[in-house]
Amino acid sequence: MAGISFNNKTLYCLFIHFGSSSQDNVHEQFFNLQQLYSVTEYLRDFEIMSGSVTDLSLNAFKDIFLKRLKLEIQTKIYQLAPIDLHQIM
Repeated sequence: MAGISFNNKTLYCLFIHFGSSSQDNVHEQFFNLQQLYSVTEYLRDFEIMSGSVTDLSLNAFKDIFLKRLKLEIQTKIYQLAPIDLHQIM
């Protein structure tokens, strides 16, 4: 499109918002999700996508959430020794 330019963040947000409705694509998006910007943005995207994924335990959600955070954030959270996903968030 002439005159329109998108940066990666804009494309990512469009993909998250308007992505395919197929369950396989939702799973793929969820399992590829990682913190690229703020923790708030990551948490929002995680909550939106995790609502469509029903075949995981709470421990699996906790592990996925933690492992996709930026390393410096992971380190701070591990120092707090959270027990469950609620405490992490």
